[in-house]
Amino acid sequence: PAATESAPGTNARQTTRVESTVTCDFAPGRSPILVHWRLGSRVGYDVHSFQGHIKDKILTESEMIYEVRTYDLKPGAIPQAEEAFGEGLPHREKYSPIAAFWHTEIGPLNQIIHVWGYDSLDEREKIRAEASKDPNWPPKITPGNILNMNSEIWHPAPFMKPMGGDQALGSIYEMRTYTYEPGSIPELLKRWEASLPEREKHSPLAAGMYTEFGGLNRWMHIWPYKDLNHRAEIRAKKIEGWPSGAPGRVRQENKIMVPASFSPMH
Repeated sequence: PAATESAPGTNARQTTRVESTVTCDFAPGRSPILVHWRLGSRVGYDVHSFQGHIKDKILTESEMIYEVRTYDLKPGAIPQAEEAFGEGLPHREKYSPIAAFWHTEIGPLNQIIHVWGYDSLDEREKIRAEASKDPNWPPKITPGNILNMNSEIWHPAPFMKPMGGDQALGSIYEMRTYTYEPGSIPELLKRWEASLPEREKHSPLAAGMYTEFGGLNRWMHIWPYKDLNHRAEIRAKKIEGWPSGAPGRVRQENKIMVPASFSPMH
């Protein structure tokens, strides 16, 4: 049905046809709240507070997204899986380039992680449909060696540099994934944007992204290092304004990953 709304604190009114339910993530007694919406083919969120304030952060499907695909393999299966991926990748990249490929070395073992960038969910659907018709894709991983497949869609933070290309950043990568209380992500992005320049004087951020679908209120940041000693050295430094101090963190996970020989981020 058509809906007419006023933006809090303004006299502006807008009439829009709403084609699916608006859902809200509420944290009782807290502000702001995160309101997810779908208007036609556009998906995003508005950040409201109970003081009648709207932060001008609206995300749409026209912005870049990254699909992070994680496969759990049988022990000992990674070498063959990476070899099969490397053989099939030139055929898949006729449709779109891969952004990164790693396997886990510390943390949850026997995982391969591949990242694909798309301009939109529509482009992702189109490209995957085209690639599925290619006889050389998907890669010919030994049948039965994939135990589980997981796919997540992540939005890059406004300050994140694009993934992919040919970026020689480090021999190992640490992926840290944090879960936050509902409504925390906007403040997190604000604090990270202010604090990151000082942190990047010591080592670069390879990726900083948050979820929009699936498990919500999650923040992933990926850091490259020369080796584990370099990681320990950097993390031991006292850096002004770091960590950012973003509130609402309730869970932390991490994994150490090694890039494949064909990974654009290496």
